[in-house]
Amino acid sequence: MNFSLSKGSICSINNGDPISNPIIQIIDLKKIQVNQNSNQPDRFRLLISDGEHYQQAMLATQLNYLVKDENIKNHSIIQLKEFICNTVHNRKIIIILSLEVLNDFTSVIGAPKALDPSNAVQPSSNNTNNNKNNNMNNNMNNNMNNNMNNNINNNMNNNNNNMNNNNMNNNNNMNNNNMNNNNNMNNNNMNNNNNMNNNN
Repeated sequence: MNFSLSKGSICSINNGDPISNPIIQIIDLKKIQVNQNSNQPDRFRLLISDGEHYQQAMLATQLNYLVKDENIKNHSIIQLKEFICNTVHNRKIIIILSLEVLNDFTSVIGAPKALDPSNAVQPSSNNTNNNKNNNMNNNMNNNMNNNMNNNINNNMNNNNNNMNNNNMNNNNNMNNNNMNNNNNMNNNNMNNNNNMNNNN
């Protein structure tokens, strides 16, 4: 089955324009070196193309199995289901959170150009400055991990605050109910005493 690339989608994503499920091609896929002494999972850098432009992207770690199982590789056609565009070191990076593999291909479709030539990363086969790019990728990877961890921690803190607020509200409600029950019991006792006195 043939799939047409979503031309103009890379530019739209970078501009923050709404775009749904764009079809793009992976024109380069590379594992980023991480600190061997750390417990960080592997990270994979991609160059993704819409046939007109290409852009650097990162694969979310929960999708690493797609690379390790060779479901995606160079020239694969994929459809982006969930993604975000972050700025790291003045360079925009597309973070792929969810995707669907559509087809394998044997070559690059079209003649895509870097969306931002001043910050472009060349495909590995054309890259003559691997050390520089590796260092930049490692820095971006560390910053992205820190940003993702900060977001997770913020979400956890927000959830904890909400839970604490809910617990405080529940305790206040319980205290109010107990006070109301005590007041009702006291009123009933007073009424009973008054009735007993009247009978006497």
